[in-house]
Amino acid sequence: MLLLSNFTKNFLYALNKEEEKQKGIIKDLESILEEKRLQLLEASKEKKIMEKYKERALGKLYKEQLKEEQKALDEKAINQHNLLEKTIS
Repeated sequence: MLLLSNFTKNFLYALNKEEEKQKGIIKDLESILEEKRLQLLEASKEKKIMEKYKERALGKLYKEQLKEEQKALDEKAINQHNLLEKTIS
């Protein structure tokens, strides 16, 4: 009976040690998870900033293209008007 009692105590002691070990692993993994969550949050913020920058840059480019197209159309209209005046005169 004493042998069984020592075996039980040793078994329970081993189980307690394993439980403590697993709790430590869980705590470490929770810390890693929190760190990764914060990194993801930061990356999401950076992505949003870059998307806004890209949007502004494309908007600026679009406005510049419209301005150039309008300039070309104006020049074409002036040339056609001048040509028409020459043929009438």
